[in-house]
Amino acid sequence: MPYYSTRSITLVSSSARTANGVSSAYSVADIIEGRVYISITATSGSGAPTLTIIVQDSDDGGTTWYTHTASSGLTATGQTPLNLTNFGKTIRISWTITGTSPSFTFSVVMVGKG
Repeated sequence: MPYYSTRSITLVSSSARTANGVSSAYSVADIIEGRVYISITATSGSGAPTLTIIVQDSDDGGTTWYTHTASSGLTATGQTPLNLTNFGKTIRISWTITGTSPSFTFSVVMVGKG
């Protein structure tokens, strides 16, 4: 049975956010598969506020970005996992926040196997 190492990366630290954004880029060349954990601890606003988390990957070190996978529109506190396979050497997280005066406190962590 092969031995796999695991690595945990905080892609987005916990903070209240009210606008769209993008994280730093992270090298994941040593990871062959992983899981992203989205943790929302607070939400507010009106007009049906939603948060969409998008995992983007790059095969050229961050010059060109592709949408790998995305969450559905998240509206409440809780945890949401996203599975990752067949991704590039570099990943980042982008997020879209919609609604009237929306605020989401959230973090995103990846646990990868290499």
